[in-house]
Amino acid sequence: MNKLSRRIFLSGSTAVTVVGVSQLVTSCGNNNNNNNNASDNPSSPPATPTTGEVNLYSSRHYNTDTELYNGFTKETGIKVNLVEGKADELIERIKSEGENTQADVFMTVDVARLWRAEDAAIFAPTSSAILEERIPASLRDPNGLWFGFTRRARVIMYNQDKVKPEELSTYEDLAGPKWKGLGNIG
Repeated sequence: MNKLSRRIFLSGSTAVTVVGVSQLVTSCGNNNNNNNNASDNPSSPPATPTTGEVNLYSSRHYNTDTELYNGFTKETGIKVNLVEGKADELIERIKSEGENTQADVFMTVDVARLWRAEDAAIFAPTSSAILEERIPASLRDPNGLWFGFTRRARVIMYNQDKVKPEELSTYEDLAGPKWKGLGNIG
């Protein structure tokens, strides 16, 4: 996999889906030093598609992602090789593979797994003017180890006819003995 392909993958139309960058993004060998089509100018996408592959280790379970990968391949000519699994299993796989890992990009669904991956030292810092422009600082690691693309709202819902808002306004309240066996987390 050449660096051009990785740069295009990280800055292309699916860039918003990248949440973690494996240690090989910046350290693996470059098979093609021609990066004439690469640009960190977000208004200047590559003029022509390139060829290559990117290995994406993903714990996401959304069917819509397949369409994103297919669209990315169609637009860039870069094939996305998808390895799916549970986040912790993929983190351990990348860690055990070490420098021999085939992972170019690691994608997960929650920030806790990003912290675990960071603690496992499987990330290498990367920088991209495109990602930094498009993803707010609050959704990316300050050292360039990962980029987030969504936030999840965790809310408490209840029947207002039976529960007063002040009785159940925090997760701590929900964990109290008064609510034992009465809640559902989904």
